Amino acid sequence: MLEHCSQRARWTGFTWFTAPAGLLLALFFLGLTAAPASAHATLLSTDPKNDAVLAKAPTAVTLTFDEAVVVWPTSISIFDPAGERLEVGVKGIDKRAVATLPANLGQGTYTVTWRVISADDHPVSGGFAFTIGKRTTPVAADLDNEPTRSLNVVRLAATALGYLGVLGSIGLAVFELFLLDATAGAMAGLRRRLRWTGRGLIALAALGFFASIPLTTAWQQAGSLASLGDGAIWSDGFSSDLLTSAVLAVAGLLVVALLVGRPYVVLARVGVAVGALVALVSLPWTGHTRTYGPTWLVVASDLIHVSAGAIWAGGIIGLALTLAKSSEASPRRAASTAARFSAVAAWAVLAVAISGTVMAWRILGSIPGLWETSYGKALLVKLGVALVIVGIAAWNRYGLVPKVLREPRDNDARGLLRSAVRAEAACFVVLLAVTGVLVTQPPREEAAASGPGEQVSRARGIEARLGTNLVRMRISPITTGSNYVQLYLRDAAGKALEPLSAPSVRFTQAEEGIGPLSAPMTRVGPGQYEGRVALPVSGDWAIQITARTSKYESPSAELAVHIY
Repeated sequence: MLEHCSQRARWTGFTWFTAPAGLLLALFFLGLTAAPASAHATLLSTDPKNDAVLAKAPTAVTLTFDEAVVVWPTSISIFDPAGERLEVGVKGIDKRAVATLPANLGQGTYTVTWRVISADDHPVSGGFAFTIGKRTTPVAADLDNEPTRSLNVVRLAATALGYLGVLGSIGLAVFELFLLDATAGAMAGLRRRLRWTGRGLIALAALGFFASIPLTTAWQQAGSLASLGDGAIWSDGFSSDLLTSAVLAVAGLLVVALLVGRPYVVLARVGVAVGALVALVSLPWTGHTRTYGPTWLVVASDLIHVSAGAIWAGGIIGLALTLAKSSEASPRRAASTAARFSAVAAWAVLAVAISGTVMAWRILGSIPGLWETSYGKALLVKLGVALVIVGIAAWNRYGLVPKVLREPRDNDARGLLRSAVRAEAACFVVLLAVTGVLVTQPPREEAAASGPGEQVSRARGIEARLGTNLVRMRISPITTGSNYVQLYLRDAAGKALEPLSAPSVRFTQAEEGIGPLSAPMTRVGPGQYEGRVALPVSGDWAIQITARTSKYESPSAELAVHIY
């Protein structure tokens, strides 16, 4: 009878531990049905206007955005009719990027490409063309404005190291102060190992975050690993918010390292909490959470997410050290510590899942975005790894730990628990690496509300989904050179849709590496817009249409057109 009750209690506990994970997995997908937020800067206008024909040469090219952007000396490139890059001076003024042109420009069509940094620290790029005097065919010159793959890989690795260091070191401090089953002064050897491991993780965090400053700056400027030899990359990076974030993280972690284990227990714990909070605040200091709304909800969710993740990650590392054969912890104390951690980890899992669902809802915003964007794919991988960790943790808590508590001298059970915790720790390292990738991905850049590749017809254009709304697009004459673009926006009821600003229409020719080229749109009637774009080469062009329909919503549609 007692054995039956014990098994029933364990099953009830196991259900309590895993049911929230299953429920929140469902909520994760249901939450994504809400409309997404918008974060990237949007180009509002250019001077000269796209496809403008000017009687005399302008003195500058000016780009105006809907938010303040970061502008580098290489942010704007201008090519003459022969495809040669002009020497221009580039500067940023609040929401504008300005390139000063050289004197005595000749006649012909000039191509402009640009790449600036949004408030979420992701690059936004595009291009357009204007003509001085007689129009010529725009030249597809050296328009490659993407960073190299090797630079991106190293950048992602540095970011992952930073996250591993911050979350692991903070979690280890929490583990020693609150979860380790030991009286004051006991198990001094284990405590030393915990602290030295924490210091090693702090060193990793410092290395990762400070290395990511020039790496991220080079990535933002579409550079390569060779760009790190350019002093301007370092000066630009170390004068940005990236430095503030890195300094906050390392300073907070140093406070944690200095105060863990100090004799004034209460004050030390308060100091550790303050240091940990400072370090954790540094993580959302840059990136998506600053630009998606409501700000209070997304930032609070992010802080809860990383705090719970730190307790979970550091606890697993601490538990692995406690259960190691070299540990001086007795079998019973080790099992008791494992039981304490498992109980706390259940709540940490709950907090991670709820906060992660909220952020996915606000940042990603749609179920198709899970497989249509690099952000969504990384999120799915992270979710899969997290579920594996939850499964191992549940097995530990309700299978292995009770057995070790009942039979502390059972070497087989202890060995199995030790191996399971090591596997859990290894999975968590993978999870943090995926997180490092996730936080650097643009959530909406590749998403499309309609199926990509739908072909715009010469005769009637095509109608596509734009979130819950509809957009019809027509282009003529669909040949190289200047093309006339018309947009008709309708809501779900078929009425004219009036967005908060003119829709963004961008053309990209992947085969030739051209674009995105912007087609600035002008309102000509209720829900009706028109504009022009100069397309320099024939072939298949991808078109992305984005309309800001509310303060937090900017649905997109993706089409295609064949230019003859």
